[in-house]
Amino acid sequence: MENICRELIYFDPAMKGKENFGGKLSPVTAEKRVEFLDKYAQYLKKTYFVGDLPEKAVKDEELKILAQKYAFAERQNENILHFSEMETYSRTSCSAYSGWQFYTFGVQAQSGEICFKDGETPPVPAAKYEFDGTERLTEIEFSFFTQKFELLPARVAANDVRGRTFEIRSGIHTVVKLQLLTDGNLYYLDGSSLKTHPNFIFVCKCHENEWTNVKICLHENACDIFINGRAIRTALAIYTHYNPDNFFVSGGMIPIGEWKLRLMRMTIGETTTTNFFVPAKNERDEIFHGNIKLPYAIGTFANKDKELVFRKKFDIARKKYAKLFIKSIDPCGFVYLNGKCIWRAENFLSHNVNVAPYLKEKDNLLEIVVMPRAPEVFYQWHKHSDPYNGWFFNGCYIQTYDDNYIDDICITTDNIEKGKVSATVSADLYGKGVAEIYLKKIYPQMGEEKKLDCFAYAGKTNFSKQYDLSVALWDMENPNVYELVIKLDDGFEKSIETGFRTIEQKDGEIRLNGNRIFLNGALSMQFLPPYEEIPVNHLCPSDEQIVMQLEQIKRMSGNTLRMHFLGYGTNDERWARFADRAGVMLIWTTRLIDSIESVFMNDEWAGANAYIEQVKAVRQYPSIIMWEGSNEAKGRIAQVDKVFDEFVTKVKKVDKTRLLCPCSHLYYGGGLYDDPADNGEYYQEDGLADQDMHPAQSSFGWVDESVVRSAHTYQITLGYGCEWDWFVNQTWLTQESMLESKKHGYIVSEYAILGRACPTVEEAKTYFVPESYEMINEYMAIGDWLSPEKYELSQAHQALCALYANKKMRMLGVDGMLWCCLQGGANDGSYLKPVLDFYGYKKFAYYVLGDVYKRDYCALDCDGPFWGMDSRIKPVLLAEKGRYSVRVLVKQEEKTVFEKTYVVDNAAWVNRLGICDFVFEKAGYYTIELITKKLD
Repeated sequence: MENICRELIYFDPAMKGKENFGGKLSPVTAEKRVEFLDKYAQYLKKTYFVGDLPEKAVKDEELKILAQKYAFAERQNENILHFSEMETYSRTSCSAYSGWQFYTFGVQAQSGEICFKDGETPPVPAAKYEFDGTERLTEIEFSFFTQKFELLPARVAANDVRGRTFEIRSGIHTVVKLQLLTDGNLYYLDGSSLKTHPNFIFVCKCHENEWTNVKICLHENACDIFINGRAIRTALAIYTHYNPDNFFVSGGMIPIGEWKLRLMRMTIGETTTTNFFVPAKNERDEIFHGNIKLPYAIGTFANKDKELVFRKKFDIARKKYAKLFIKSIDPCGFVYLNGKCIWRAENFLSHNVNVAPYLKEKDNLLEIVVMPRAPEVFYQWHKHSDPYNGWFFNGCYIQTYDDNYIDDICITTDNIEKGKVSATVSADLYGKGVAEIYLKKIYPQMGEEKKLDCFAYAGKTNFSKQYDLSVALWDMENPNVYELVIKLDDGFEKSIETGFRTIEQKDGEIRLNGNRIFLNGALSMQFLPPYEEIPVNHLCPSDEQIVMQLEQIKRMSGNTLRMHFLGYGTNDERWARFADRAGVMLIWTTRLIDSIESVFMNDEWAGANAYIEQVKAVRQYPSIIMWEGSNEAKGRIAQVDKVFDEFVTKVKKVDKTRLLCPCSHLYYGGGLYDDPADNGEYYQEDGLADQDMHPAQSSFGWVDESVVRSAHTYQITLGYGCEWDWFVNQTWLTQESMLESKKHGYIVSEYAILGRACPTVEEAKTYFVPESYEMINEYMAIGDWLSPEKYELSQAHQALCALYANKKMRMLGVDGMLWCCLQGGANDGSYLKPVLDFYGYKKFAYYVLGDVYKRDYCALDCDGPFWGMDSRIKPVLLAEKGRYSVRVLVKQEEKTVFEKTYVVDNAAWVNRLGICDFVFEKAGYYTIELITKKLD
């Protein structure tokens, strides 16, 4: 197998200065850069056989075939009844008061006040009051009360997700929005000119244990804000000019405590209302959706405030005990059995209920009611215009038994040495009898069920035993999946799926089954088409949509997908079970994504127990190689200690077999931002100095052997539209110690640059957004504006950056690079940094990443594509130990003008082969191909 790395360069003997593509050190003008991108685009199209229109990475007609290829099924036995399909209905959710909709069970209304009481898990309570928007709302008055405010960890950011919001809307459109941050500062959000990143305008400082009165006077194009009777801000620009028809209040993304609201006065046209608690006359008709496969979700404004109802009639053999296991009712809801409410699901966590007392001999009726999700907007900069994100039911099953029972089966791979696997099986057994343990290969081929052990147990038995196994390992090329079953002599049994592999850090490298690997791939934000279904797909994708994203990674030569579902995360085991079979590694967040940030406010991880329960639910799946706690949190050094200590301690109590990332992108490299106040604090690699190299002593979490260093390098990897100089100079400042560590791996877990999408694909006729807030990045990087018609030049620039970023990072020893992100969709479908467009069509960078994500290849060590007399061909072999041939071809106008072959006994991952003796003389464009082949 040959791996090819291709480069296009422009040589001019009169060229002086660096080889940079752009920036202050570049030897060429912006016009020359545009010319180069035009040549490069044509070169890429020819090299990768791209037609007049791009093609999808995974074609629609392939999805069902792929889903069947990676399909899994529940093990059938007589003591488990799976509910994989249920009759599904929707109906209007009713409040006790006319106009009001309360979200979650943490909202209580009494005596003219609404009390919001956060639980330990999101979503936090929210409420909405709807009114007639035929005439213009001209005045609204409300008050709020908070017992305690908390200091923010750093200066106030204009996109903070912590804190309460007060929003006047017209349907889904914001008209006026206020945000009360956790430190008590109240801001007005001006989104009149730039909807993605609104401008935060300070209004006032609020005080603990005091009611703050807010009056908003709304005009046609502006509004005035009065606080406690005083005019504080006037003539503030509003988002939109629609007539408002609802008032929405939310507690934000992270639970931060109890607070209260009074809605006091509204004037609409000539009518003023002061009574907002009129008893409602509720009527609701059910709409039948069909007999639906689970999981199933609804969302969007079209289904606003509708409950989802699932019903199933069933018969089941009566035994002494019966447990109903609920995977997830998200965000909250009720469970009824034969007309009786047996559980109120206050959050999305899994739960089990003893249902034996409620079962009948036959014709049992199970009913699940899922309450609607609040129309919240967590992230202004990555969102869909429709804030009604989906709510869903993930499925359930009933397990029956008499006196003997098995719980909490777990198997961990302890060690792999010379192909032999040592693994520990543990389980809790109840009752008295004999248990047998069996192991069976179930993918990619079905194997024979083999008995591992037989033992007696009595009373509650905490069984744990290590076994030496002859099994096939799990890795990306050989995704071997097994089923472990424990059977009791009375017929009861329980099983789990698993795979055998180790993931660790050693000598500063990430190793799978003892062999060095690079975590190459992309993030999934999961804003998937069609446009109108994004809010549903974001939280509850179909099997085909999951498989599609895994296959997109594989066809890009990637091996890792970072689960990055903004604001919500996921703990849907379908991802892991499909990835187990597809051979894709996953960086997992759970539904408690970012919850560790609660440490910043109250010095404890409020969602720790819930996070751990979610870990336990999916810890058996080998594709999950890393647990992630938070993304892009910034804190003070003491808070860093707390975050890392909490995460490491709590997660390792239930799983010591994976890498840990308590906070991705915690540190920012010092000097990457102009404002030092916007840089978080962190430690150096050894935990003995802070980000400015001042003496400091980290706690144990920072230096734990399982913790990876996860960087968001911004300009260093040409992300986010910086000048090329940043990339060439590689100003790592104080991050070198982390990059060069011999104890921890270093992953660039988010890097990107924009590439415009093709506007002429068939789907673009239905929905296409050519502009984005990212466009300024393109101008900054290239020095010229590219029109929408020049989308291929934009894609060529993205591909060029992908090439240079990857080879540069590999030469520096980075252990993984994950593009942000895989498929477009965020920002209402206009997010341009992904390497696949909103509809899944390939951009040029997708092809280039397919070459440079391969394990063993040779690249050129150079700073850019513009070469002068001082430039030389300097090949660098990036490969594992072995014997290789590397063939260097230099072509001009498709004619080979130079060829050289190296035969290398490679002992290192970065092997500089020496300068080629070819000297450029004639000005013009050249292509350089480096063809690498392993000889043994």
